[in-house]
Amino acid sequence: MRSELHEAARRYTAAGWRVFPSVPRSKRPLVEWAEFQKRAPTTAEVDAWWTKTPDANLQVVTGNGIVCLDFDRVASLDDARSMLAREGIVLAHDVPAVQSGGSGWHLWLGIDRVVRPVTNLLQVGKDDLLAGKPQIDVRGDGSVATLPPSVHESGRVYRWAVPWRTPLPQVPPEFYALMERQNRLRQQARDTRARDHGWVTESLRGVGKGERARSHVLVIGLSREPLLLSNLSAISNLFPTFPFSRWSPEPLPQSGLGSRRPAAHDLIRTPSDGRRSPLVPGRFCRHPFITRTFRSETKVHRIGDE
Repeated sequence: MRSELHEAARRYTAAGWRVFPSVPRSKRPLVEWAEFQKRAPTTAEVDAWWTKTPDANLQVVTGNGIVCLDFDRVASLDDARSMLAREGIVLAHDVPAVQSGGSGWHLWLGIDRVVRPVTNLLQVGKDDLLAGKPQIDVRGDGSVATLPPSVHESGRVYRWAVPWRTPLPQVPPEFYALMERQNRLRQQARDTRARDHGWVTESLRGVGKGERARSHVLVIGLSREPLLLSNLSAISNLFPTFPFSRWSPEPLPQSGLGSRRPAAHDLIRTPSDGRRSPLVPGRFCRHPFITRTFRSETKVHRIGDE
């Protein structure tokens, strides 16, 4: 006898949805799913998966004509619709909707073009990413989403609050317009941040003794930025402890930069809860310094001085 999850997987597969199993009460895949971005699994594959693990959760590869609008930290379906309505997107009330096992909602729509995944659609700058605020993630081409009747890690069951049906209603043109507008705004924000990094160029021209340690930490923290990739030799002269460096005429003493090489655990952390801070310019930095950010104030500390 097939489980409820197995029967659901067969129904989704018959409709052309590219489902695959994940660990029970988890989103961790039980199979390699990348190939299902290019092809749909067969009914035989689905039967084999859920015969082996009858309580496996259901995941679906999005794109290929379907998109999932994932509302996080949204109390009700009406609230989710209102978030879209404020952006000029009005959806019909029969759009299939899932109450997730967490604190959100999934709206399922059809698409007629490639829609790339977007995290927090309405966010533009990094400062807009505030903990606890509602957000919309767009699960488009190459992404995945959880389907009912999967079970959340909390024990709550994903359920269709508005019944699933195919074909899905198409997203309105206003949705594509919103995507294009947000892409433009995000690009403008990236360009602004790049201009704000003009202090890097100034630092490469030379900094005073009182500024070298601070500049060293900030530049390393920004070393993932494309802006710096063409300036490696100049950075080498200014900051002699870089692995690719050569000594400058007046090198900064090792005692001013830390006496050991960076270790894998040298990650920037906030002082309050130990998590990586999204506000720290060098949040990917691995270095014998920790940059602590208190809004506009930046302090530099040696590891071990805590």
